[in-house]
Amino acid sequence: MKERVQKLKGNAKTFWSGFKLFLKNLILFFKKKDGQTILLFTLFCSFLSIVGGRYQDYIISFLFTKLSGFSFVNMGNMVEVAGSPFTYIAVFLVLICATFFSLFEIGGLLHVYSMAQVGRDTNFVNMMLAGYRTCRRTLNPKNWGIIIFLIILMPLTKVFPLSGAGYKAAVPYFITQGIQSNPRFKYLSLIAYALLLFVELIYLFAIVVYVMEGTTFTAALKRSRKLGEWHLMNTFLTLVLFTILVNFSINSISSIIPVNIAELVAMFAKQSVTVKQQIIGSYVYALRQVIKSTIGPALNTAALTVLFYTYLEEKNEFTKIDRRMFQFVEPDRKKLRFGITVVTVTLTAMTAGLLWHYRYLMEPVASLPKVCAHRGDNVHAPENTIPAYELAFSEMLPWVETDVLMTKDGVIVCSHDTSLARVTGANVVIGKTTYEELQKYEMGSWVPGQKQYGSVHVPTLDELLKLTKESGASIQIELKPQATDQNLEEEVIRLIHKYELEDRCMVISLWGNAIKRIHELDPEIKTAVCVNAAWKGYKDVPYKTNLSISDNGVNADLVREMHDAGVQVFCWTVDSMDDVQYLVSCGVDVIGTNDPLSIMEALSVADYKGGFNRLFHIILHEIATMGQ
Repeated sequence: MKERVQKLKGNAKTFWSGFKLFLKNLILFFKKKDGQTILLFTLFCSFLSIVGGRYQDYIISFLFTKLSGFSFVNMGNMVEVAGSPFTYIAVFLVLICATFFSLFEIGGLLHVYSMAQVGRDTNFVNMMLAGYRTCRRTLNPKNWGIIIFLIILMPLTKVFPLSGAGYKAAVPYFITQGIQSNPRFKYLSLIAYALLLFVELIYLFAIVVYVMEGTTFTAALKRSRKLGEWHLMNTFLTLVLFTILVNFSINSISSIIPVNIAELVAMFAKQSVTVKQQIIGSYVYALRQVIKSTIGPALNTAALTVLFYTYLEEKNEFTKIDRRMFQFVEPDRKKLRFGITVVTVTLTAMTAGLLWHYRYLMEPVASLPKVCAHRGDNVHAPENTIPAYELAFSEMLPWVETDVLMTKDGVIVCSHDTSLARVTGANVVIGKTTYEELQKYEMGSWVPGQKQYGSVHVPTLDELLKLTKESGASIQIELKPQATDQNLEEEVIRLIHKYELEDRCMVISLWGNAIKRIHELDPEIKTAVCVNAAWKGYKDVPYKTNLSISDNGVNADLVREMHDAGVQVFCWTVDSMDDVQYLVSCGVDVIGTNDPLSIMEALSVADYKGGFNRLFHIILHEIATMGQ
């Protein structure tokens, strides 16, 4: 036993010595001159991905909408969208653009790090040339496998992005939400995630090898596996500690700076604590995300480079590195001036075009967004239950939302899932069970610290509408049609009329046919088709009076278009206070949330000014989350 302990201590000491050497070598990359060049280059790449990415989105969305005929995506038309060849063309174009944005940045960074490794300086122009060479090589279809690795595998794991574009790439929220809502898919996704992490760890050096050794990507995968096969644990632990250190540093810096700014503002402008909170709340998250999406990838690439050279040194394989990584080309001054002029004029024109396009942001936000309690205040009481709605009504919220299904005996009940498995532990299908049988299952005991709700049962829509009538609030009723339903829409309409809630009710659904039926039964009742993403042309969708959209699909252009058409924008489901400022700047009308008190607090300190402030919040959000 003592021998094992001594061995573990020895291994830990060896690893710690190696980690300190790793950090020392990493710092050498960021000496004063190289550090400035790296910062300038990463900021340029972020700017390029914002401006270029926005135009890319415009072009691809326009082509996709015109060619495929789809102006929005939701669960109701997911099969049709997935079956369209134009969907795959659009996805491929997005992946190609994201790949080139990423490889341009990675190629430039690996060049400056390689030059630093041999004690030589470089400059911004040579970094751009290295990035260009990397992108040009990737035009060869033999190397397109890198798209899967860089833009799909790494964003799926979301642990070690190597570029700003890679940091922003992500699986669409509505897909992850669908997976998380299904227990079977949830566990399968965890297993798949663990396998993907293991694969990424084995082939982690593939991109570095591809860029620095000038090989094909297939060969780079094989080389990566051989290069790190004896260092898996060392690589894993080193990068875990490094990531913790980087995130801790970025989080600390991004918190300290705004707090100090707030203190200065409060001191010199004699502003209140509320203004101080507003400054902190508006900028801490944004600053953190900007730093992570710019400086973070540069640090990650540097970390991989240090490990790469360490492992090369062990095997004495430096000769395999492409000599062009160490080239310093003194460009012709005339060509350089011409190139700088072309790039500057192009980017300036594109930026000016975007600023002109977004000139409407100079106006202040028209009105304070309202808060909608999604499934009631389900942070403090079980979702879709009477206590959750009573809490929401006591908090004086203007809107509540519920999901409804029909039981076997035709009773409309409030439940998000077709089964009670998630909220009671009993795998009982609502459409195959009578209302009386449903009352046997308690819903409240699963809420931590909420023992007083242990005897709560599935409520009826009739009960909820009666409470809503008394409260004075408005309600969104989301229809969840099932194959066993008999006149679901008719019964919902009957209950709305029973409590005279026609003016305080909106019926929504992911299924367009259900909304069509509601519209046919009573055209005066407000309706909305719930969508995950929408493009220009959504205003032409029939059978809707408002837009209900996932918060990830919200952008300022869409909200403006809807408002011009007289349509209100309801977004869901927003549980992070950090996202509120962006939605305010976009001008949404209603924010759906599981935690209404927190979102109301965020709204109370949000910035509603127009001009630079509003534009700035939009730009910060673009930097932090573009591509998600």
